[in-house]
Parts: sequence; C-alpha cells; structure tokens
Amino acid sequence: MRAGDGGSGAAGSARMSAIPHHPPLLRSPLLTLEPLRADHVPALFAGLSDPALYRCLADRPPASPAELSDRVRGSGRSPDGADLWCSWMVRQNRDDAYAGTVQATVEQAGRESATGLIGIMVFPPFWRRGIATEALSCLLDCLFEQYRCTAAAALVDTRNQASLALFARLGFTTVRLILDADFFDGQISHEVELALPRAAWRRPRGTG
Repeated sequence: MRAGDGGSGAAGSARMSAIPHHPPLLRSPLLTLEPLRADHVPALFAGLSDPALYRCLADRPPASPAELSDRVRGSGRSPDGADLWCSWMVRQNRDDAYAGTVQATVEQAGRESATGLIGIMVFPPFWRRGIATEALSCLLDCLFEQYRCTAAAALVDTRNQASLALFARLGFTTVRLILDADFFDGQISHEVELALPRAAWRRPRGTG
C-alpha cells in the first residue's frame, strides 16, 4: 500500500472504523453463514476429509482435527494491517447441517480501493443444491454493503468447470488466464482470474 492511499487523518480513521472488525453473522432464507469458531472444527474436519473436494486443488484433506484446529482462523489481519481475513461456516437452516465454508480476504480493507478475494468449498454430500450460489450471494452482499469493496475477485483452476459456471452465473467475468499457476498430482495447473465490480452485482433469481 502506498503512503496516503485511501486518505489519512480523521477521515481515513472514520472509514476504517465503519467496516466490521470481525466477520458478521449472515443470514438468508435457506442458509446461515456463521463466523468460523473453534467449535466448528469437528464439522469442518468431517467435511474437508472428502477427497472429492481436491480434484482441482493443491490442498489435501487435514490429517486430524488437531491439525485443523491449528489452522483454523475465523478472522484476523495481515501483518501490515492492510488486509482482513474472514471465514464462515455455511449452515442449512432447515436441518442445521453444515454444508461448507466460505472465505474472503478483504484487501486494502476500509480503503476506497478495497477488493474482496473470495473462495468457497461446499462439502460433496451437499453438491447441486444451489448452496454455493446462495452462500456466495450472501457473501457478496456483505462485501459490497458492509465492507464497501469496490470489486470481488476469485481464482479458479481451468479444469474446475463447475466453479467457472458458478462464478459466471454470479456475474463474474475473466480478467486474465494465469498459465503454470501451480503443479500438483503430476500435472500443471492453470488458473483463471475472475472479477465482479460492485456496480455490476445483481443477485441471481431465486436467492435471498
């Protein structure tokens, strides 16, 4: 961040204080997004243990709940204080089952150039139920309204056609193709960088 970006003095402080310092609880008729807590670890471990989640990801299932506990972070800031790290567990309202997790890194938080880099993992038993669309719609509303982000962004493996279709449905467009972004399972991974300006955000029909 360049010195002076986003203003200074009382005006800059007012902007910073107006955004949430911790991930807020988010609700829709179908889902509740709960800020990630230590007591979510058992459900998170169970959901993240399914190998089907990692077909297009360099990550691997957590080895144990204890290992996952060490990595769980519901909220925080980058060392330089410029970015916010936010995570939520996605719970179905009808049966209280945990169906996945969403994350956002709010870059340049509280500044006029704030951007939300987002990600989602829906646990395989809950695939193809519209949960990803609903959960990300809640998250985007939060980023644009509460964190006042000017845009949202995502990075998706080119082989992950389901996620590419999901982000297209939400209005994201391609910014660039990143060749040789990673290497895992003996294969080179390419990624697509996607973006959605705040002015272009429209909730898909049937959500919220």
